[in-house]
Amino acid sequence: MKPSHITNKIMRNTNITIIVIALCLGIAGYVAWNMTKNGLIEPNPKPVSATAAGATKNVHVAPAIGIAPISVDNSSAGGLLDAFSKRKPEEVAQVNRKPLTREESNKRAKDNVDGRIRERRKELDSPDVIYAELYAKLKLPPAKLSLLKDLLVEYQFAGLIVNLGLRDSEEYIKTGMPPKEESEKRTVALREEIKTNLKNLLGDDACSYTMHYYDTLYQREEVNSINSYFKGKAELLTQEQTDVLIEILYNRVTVYDQSDIKGNDFYSKAKFTKQYTVENASGILTPSQISALNSFYNKKVQWTIDNTSSGAGKKLE
Repeated sequence: MKPSHITNKIMRNTNITIIVIALCLGIAGYVAWNMTKNGLIEPNPKPVSATAAGATKNVHVAPAIGIAPISVDNSSAGGLLDAFSKRKPEEVAQVNRKPLTREESNKRAKDNVDGRIRERRKELDSPDVIYAELYAKLKLPPAKLSLLKDLLVEYQFAGLIVNLGLRDSEEYIKTGMPPKEESEKRTVALREEIKTNLKNLLGDDACSYTMHYYDTLYQREEVNSINSYFKGKAELLTQEQTDVLIEILYNRVTVYDQSDIKGNDFYSKAKFTKQYTVENASGILTPSQISALNSFYNKKVQWTIDNTSSGAGKKLE
């Protein structure tokens, strides 16, 4: 018996319905796969028991975008709140982050600078601080020594102090950076004011010595490292040798600035530093000290060969 016209129509409608259902299931599957791929839902979420108002249900907790999932083990209606209260600060910040007002931003910046100044001021009280030789040379009474330390810290952080006062400037509001020329001008003016206070505290000669001491802090640190390296390899530096070597290293900066070595050519810079320092120190150091000094700078050159693109493929000479 052939199917009737009505039967054929029913079969056609059934086929269309099956095709539509299949398409919907396919689209739903693709969406679920894509959401899982992008971390919007967990691929195999575990059921979590939640009890509220006397009714127990199995629920799945899927994380929001960019927020770590929370583990909930509730025995009361307050359990979910307990889970949120145990979140890490950075997780809570992702949910509750609000833009800072200008006043809040300025206060945070000031607190940061004030904190750094306090830390540096504490360091200057340490008996083995780099300024220890300066303190011994000046022989100041406690009150004046304390004031000297305050002025040295203020001099060091002059640029940051000035920039705090420029945060409300039009350029800072637009770019997030202080106006460069104004910042430099005010920093120079503040440092000149501090120098005047140092002269009033110490006198002209002692102030000049203090400023040169400040300008050679980096070189003094380097000479301390050299002297430590000499232990077991050569005689330790005398005070006279130390003073002359500091000046050699200080003058090296000027000579290097006049060279044609590019800023990112670390290999050439290390090689220049070694050659200049060893050559100029040969007249004040003993042969064993020169040998140890050469070895000290060879290690620095070798580091650039091993760790920088400018030194790649080079050999230690």
